[in-house]
Amino acid sequence: MIKNNKMPELASSRFYNNNLIDKEEYTSSQTKRHALKHQKKRNKKYYESIANELTDTDFYQNKDDVMLCLGTRNNWERDCIIEISNNKNILSVDISPNSNADIITDFNELKLPFSVGAIFSNSIDHAIQPSKTYLSWLSCLSLGGTLIVDFDIVTDVITKADCSLFEKEKIDKFLDFLIENKCISKNTKKYITINGYYRTIVRRNKQSD
Repeated sequence: MIKNNKMPELASSRFYNNNLIDKEEYTSSQTKRHALKHQKKRNKKYYESIANELTDTDFYQNKDDVMLCLGTRNNWERDCIIEISNNKNILSVDISPNSNADIITDFNELKLPFSVGAIFSNSIDHAIQPSKTYLSWLSCLSLGGTLIVDFDIVTDVITKADCSLFEKEKIDKFLDFLIENKCISKNTKKYITINGYYRTIVRRNKQSD
């Protein structure tokens, strides 16, 4: 997908070194974090704002398309978007078996046997290498598919679980790079949500890679 090898870093800081990643330690820290936050549920209005962003997408127009919610913790996120959008083809994804997610997998290098029309996540701060993870999510989309990522640009404490930090300027630079390399379309949308996330909405370029 990327022809230029000078891809900018998406994260401003990362806990894990590229070559020194203990996957068992990472998985353990994520499942422990999940156990602490398993019951947490965000306000429905937050998910309403996500559903509203889908109304002019290919996913909304094609009811056979599938949407993924990544790092869902529990199925509240999935269920809210299903209810608001009136679309049942939405699947939850989480690393913890205790999440009861539709798909139990590590989203760091997401691979699917099928393409999806839309992906949403506010959990990219749990990614080991966010640049690589973001590209893997993008590659799972059908051409023209929509990727909505809410970045936490407020937190400044890095841990084994919340292992990546972000700054608006770096996110913008990364997305500009993807536009230049024709990975995503030029009509990206970016804004600060009412709860402080930096929301980015991009569409996979409809041209073949």
